[in-house]
Amino acid sequence: MLVLNPIDVKVGECLQNTRLHLGLSFHELALAIGVSNACLLDFESGKTRIGADKLYDICRVLHVRPVAFFAWLPDKANATPKERDAA
Repeated sequence: MLVLNPIDVKVGECLQNTRLHLGLSFHELALAIGVSNACLLDFESGKTRIGADKLYDICRVLHVRPVAFFAWLPDKANATPKERDAA
């Protein structure tokens, strides 16, 4: 039985929501970031972790910063080390 990492699932949900919000089809995004439809499906479902290189491609195509995929984390998790130390 495959156990999905909850962080990968949440990042995949954010990816799907952003894609849909921008009106991009599944196929259009897959083509733009150089992956198969099956691979993008695995990213969006959380079945496959998105590597830094693909996250960069996704952010470039969707015109978002990487933090957009982690906005659901508590504020302290999104803080810089300097900001965390000051708190």
